[in-house]
Amino acid sequence: MSPVFLIMIPAGYLVGAIPMAYLLSRWRRGIDIRRYGSGNVGASNVIKTAGKKLGLAVFVFDVSKGAIMILLAGWLGLELWQQIVVGLLTIAGHNWPVFLRFNGGRGIATSLGVALVMAPVPALIALSTALTFGFFKKMAPGVFLGVGALPVMSGYFHGFFGVQEHQTVTWGFAGLFLIMIVRRLMAPDSEYSSTVSKAELVFNRMFLDRDIRSRSVWINRNTAAHKEGLGI
Repeated sequence: MSPVFLIMIPAGYLVGAIPMAYLLSRWRRGIDIRRYGSGNVGASNVIKTAGKKLGLAVFVFDVSKGAIMILLAGWLGLELWQQIVVGLLTIAGHNWPVFLRFNGGRGIATSLGVALVMAPVPALIALSTALTFGFFKKMAPGVFLGVGALPVMSGYFHGFFGVQEHQTVTWGFAGLFLIMIVRRLMAPDSEYSSTVSKAELVFNRMFLDRDIRSRSVWINRNTAAHKEGLGI
């Protein structure tokens, strides 16, 4: 195993672990993003709780760190599978950052950055799927379907989409999808976790990325609790 690869392994994780959503919200709004909205340390929650400009800045940063780390790995001469490992570790760093006690975001923006480098066309199709569902306020299922389709597109339609080294890319996309599923299922329990059956909780987390069916109740739960605690 090359020394460069050994260095890039922790580098990918640590760069991914930079919690820009948390940092910008603290700096510009003086709030802990984990106590507002959905509680997620990501761009979507920043948009809702701290404003679109900050949310867009977080989104660009999170996409960029995924793309830059896998591009850097390629520029340093690492093989494709090693580049993908670095990219996946960057996503893992975002999801489980050492700086926030291993409780970070969902890694979707960072995954997009990695996927765009691995196979641009399938990544853009996955993004379009998520945005289409998002238009109807069904972003989480759209992300699930879009990311889940990535290994299918690269594995069975690699010629049509121009995917090089498609077997390696397909394994990488499968890893990316698995990381997303694990992060959703490993979300900390909420006050609603015990109100549904285990089977429903697994389904809700995996497909809807929340513990309950009601989106409006879920995304506003922490904000309401925080205001109540302050007597607002």
